[in-house]
Amino acid sequence: MPESQLDLATLEITDIESEAEYVEIVHQLFQGGDVTNGKIYEIRRMYYNSSAYPSNFLDGELYIVNDVGKDFFGVFNMCKTKMYKIK
Repeated sequence: MPESQLDLATLEITDIESEAEYVEIVHQLFQGGDVTNGKIYEIRRMYYNSSAYPSNFLDGELYIVNDVGKDFFGVFNMCKTKMYKIK
C-alpha cells in the first residue's frame, strides 16, 4: 500500500512477525539507520536460497527501506518498534 494511502485505522497491531506488513518506529535506540520516529514503513522480506541457511528465516529476514532509499536490516535491533498488519 503506498505511504500516502496508509491510515492507522486500517492497521491492527501484531506481535507475530510472519503476519506483520508494516512497522512503526517508536524510538531510535541508537544513532544511524536514517529512519524517522513515528513514521510507518512497509516491511519487506529477504528469502535466502542457500544451504547455509537451511532453517533460519523461514518467513524471510525482515527489513525496511529507510528514508534515504537503502535497505535497513537492523531496524528491529536499533529501534523500538510496533508491528502492524492490515485489518
